[in-house]
Amino acid sequence: TVTFGPDIEDFRKTTFQDPPDATLISQGAAAYRDTETARRTFDALSAAAQRCGTGSYGALLIGELKSDPQSLRIRPGNCGRDYRLKGSVLIEVTFCGLPDSVSEIVMTNIAKRIPG
Repeated sequence: TVTFGPDIEDFRKTTFQDPPDATLISQGAAAYRDTETARRTFDALSAAAQRCGTGSYGALLIGELKSDPQSLRIRPGNCGRDYRLKGSVLIEVTFCGLPDSVSEIVMTNIAKRIPG
């Protein structure tokens, strides 16, 4: 995929929805053969988000964007995507209709289970 790149060794994703309340949360993790491959993938994703954010649809698709060397946070409207790099794993949490704190809790819980 464009998000996780072509060099994935293992991938898991689960989505939970509550249609009556218009909420969704999805958690995913892509494992790579080494930390360098994971870093290249994360850096490419961050660069693509930065480019998209400055384009004509940036406010709609990206909204608020914050990044650092280990994480990327995208907030278009009432939804969001969080990415975190931990060792050779890239974690993604996508959500709509929920507070940022829910994404942070899910991200922290996933990251705690990854060695390193």
